[in-house]
Amino acid sequence: MQAANRRSADTICGVTAPAPWPIPRTRSWPAIVVAAIAAVVAVAALIVALTNARPAATPATTSVPTYTAAQTAAAQRQLCDTYKLVAHAVPVDTNGSDKALARITLTNAAAILDNAAADPALDAKHRDAAR
Repeated sequence: MQAANRRSADTICGVTAPAPWPIPRTRSWPAIVVAAIAAVVAVAALIVALTNARPAATPATTSVPTYTAAQTAAAQRQLCDTYKLVAHAVPVDTNGSDKALARITLTNAAAILDNAAADPALDAKHRDAAR
C-alpha cells in the first residue's frame, strides 16, 4: 500500500535516484499561541486604560494681558515700518517679466505683514487692517 502512494524512483543512465523525502508539515500552533497571548495582553491593557480614566482637568482661567501705551505704540510703529517696506518691495519686484519672482514677492509680503500683525500689543483695528 505504501508503495502505491510513494513516487517511483527515477532511473537516469542506469543509476536509480532515491525517492524524495516527504515534505514536513509546518507547525502553526506556536503562531496561534503568540497571537492569543498578544490579544489577551491587548484586552488587559484596554481594560486598565478604561478603568483608570481620569476626568479632564478644567482649564485654568487666563486673564487678558494688558499692554502699556509705549508697547502699543512700538507695535504700531513696527507694523507701519513693515508695511512701508512691503509697499516699496512689491511694486519693484512684481512689475518685471519674471512671474516666479512676483509670486515669491507677494507670498513673502503677505507672510511679513501677517507676522507683524500677530503682535499681541496691537489693537484690533490695526491688526485687521494689516490682514
